[in-house]
Formats: sequence, structure tokens, C-alpha cells
Amino acid sequence: MIAMKKLVIALFVAVLIAGCTAQPAPTGAAVMDGQILEFYGAECPHCMNMEPVVAQVEQDLGFNVTKYEVWHDDANREIFMQYADIVSPACGGGLGVPAFVNTKTRKAACGEMTADELKAFVTG
Repeated sequence: MIAMKKLVIALFVAVLIAGCTAQPAPTGAAVMDGQILEFYGAECPHCMNMEPVVAQVEQDLGFNVTKYEVWHDDANREIFMQYADIVSPACGGGLGVPAFVNTKTRKAACGEMTADELKAFVTG
């Protein structure tokens, strides 16, 4: 009987300890990782202008944009084509770069933008 009580107490303590050290479910920025995609061309001047803007937004919001170079990488271009239905209207009827896709909202943005505009797209 005493052994059974010790076992129950040991299990109770183990559950308490596990509950106290468990990591919370990811929220906020952690959820955005992989949710925002950027499609760009290696030599595209507009894409190059967006590099520091994207880096600033990543740092400010604490997440990573998933980037795909589409001018020279056929596999990345195929991924880009999967979002053509939402990128094309954002780019004025064609596919252009830089293009950003929010996979959660299924919205796209195209062209150069300010850090505040990109933040609004990411969080909206």
C-alpha cells in the first residue's frame, strides 16, 4: 500500500514537472515562419531593393520569409506557378517579381514596397 502511494505521488510530481516545463504552442511570429513566401529574380533590381526591407521586417516581426529565386531555378518557378492565380492579379494581370504570398490568407502583393507596407501585408 505504501509503495502504491509512493508511485502515485511520483507520477503526480512527474506530471506537474512536465506541465511546468512544456513549451507553449507557437503563436505570433513563430506561426508566420514558412507562411510568407517571396518570389524573386536574381538580377532583378526591384528584388534587390527589397532585400533590406524584407530583412528589416523579418527582424522587426521575428520570423523568416521563405524565398524562391524563379528566374534561374525551374523547381522554384514551378512553386511560383502554384500561386499564379493570386499573384497575377496582384501584379496587374501577369506574373512579376518581387512577389509575396501569404499562404494562410491566400493573398499576394507584387513589386517594391516600404517596410510598413510589407508589415501590413504580412500581418493582415
